Amino acid sequence: MKTKQDVLRKNALKGIFGTLLLLFITTISYGFYEGATAHIGNTNQMENVLFETCNCQNVELGIAAYGIQYSSEGISNEKIEFNLTYTEGSSIDGEAEKLHKKLSEEIVLFAQIDLITIHLSNGVSEEKITIKKGIIQ
Repeated sequence: MKTKQDVLRKNALKGIFGTLLLLFITTISYGFYEGATAHIGNTNQMENVLFETCNCQNVELGIAAYGIQYSSEGISNEKIEFNLTYTEGSSIDGEAEKLHKKLSEEIVLFAQIDLITIHLSNGVSEEKITIKKGIIQ
């Protein structure tokens, strides 16, 4: 037979468990939110730096993937890809070093991003820049 004390104890345990569960879910959700906004902020900031630095017509974000992934470049947690379009026939020589230098100066956590790929195209030739952990490959 259930006594009033047993019912109160059971309700108290439910309340404590519910509160702990809510606290856990809130903490995890906040972590996801902070991570997502940090990544989106980095990506937008990189896009702006690329546009200001290059003499190109268009800077387009191709892929911004966060989380464990495998590609031909290897395993990464964060992959960002940009496509830069220059005017036809303009020179893209030396752009890799110039863009890398400016990104490393302007982006706070640049060296912590696993993989950045930048495709340069001027209608005549194309160049692919791969940056892993802040180092041009």
